[in-house]
Amino acid sequence: MLVSYQEEALRLQPRDAELGASLLNSQEVLGTVLRLLRRSKESEAVYKRVLAARESQLGEGHPGTVSVVNHLGALYKQDKRWYEAEKMYRRAVRTREEALTAQHPLTVLSSCNLAALLKKVGHL
Repeated sequence: MLVSYQEEALRLQPRDAELGASLLNSQEVLGTVLRLLRRSKESEAVYKRVLAARESQLGEGHPGTVSVVNHLGALYKQDKRWYEAEKMYRRAVRTREEALTAQHPLTVLSSCNLAALLKKVGHL
């Protein structure tokens, strides 16, 4: 049921950029709810649509784009898709280091996510 509402929401044409950003924020939250409900396929589909939209509208380095990358890493980790999780977490760390600094709290958070994953799979 949630996905049908989500698909309908994606069909709506926002009248301005702010509404578009608001819609994408809502979609990102929906992806997180689906992930927490362990509805992985639906969550991944939502996250990927939001990621594609944010990459085209805001660019790879925008905090909103990196947020979705980080969420995808968490989804893949939850599903034991280690390679994909590592790829997303490394991307989040690299992008945040470039856009912010290595010491910025969001960069540190992404680094901790990556370190926890690497420790879990025995690479740290």
